[in-house]
Amino acid sequence: MEFDLAKDGTIGLESAFGTLLTVLPLDVVIEKLTAAKKIFLNTPEDLFEINKPACITLFTPHGESIFTKENIYSKSKNSAFLNQKMKGKVYGIINNGILNLK
Repeated sequence: MEFDLAKDGTIGLESAFGTLLTVLPLDVVIEKLTAAKKIFLNTPEDLFEINKPACITLFTPHGESIFTKENIYSKSKNSAFLNQKMKGKVYGIINNGILNLK
């Protein structure tokens, strides 16, 4: 199909955790979402060292929520998962000693 005739795509980062957790076990979701760090960051398996800043994601695998446009921080608001029920919730991250909450 010609590019200008194709339908718009969908964003996925904001809904990735909830979408995956809805269909996969938590350990598989964590494995899939962290697999790229071994390739791109060349980081050791033990990411926690005394007196070193941690880079972690704060989440709960419990509960359910509805994914709405208010959950999207991207400029695009086009998501295939709008108004879908999802498991779990990401609260934010700690990176370079800075707490970023959603």
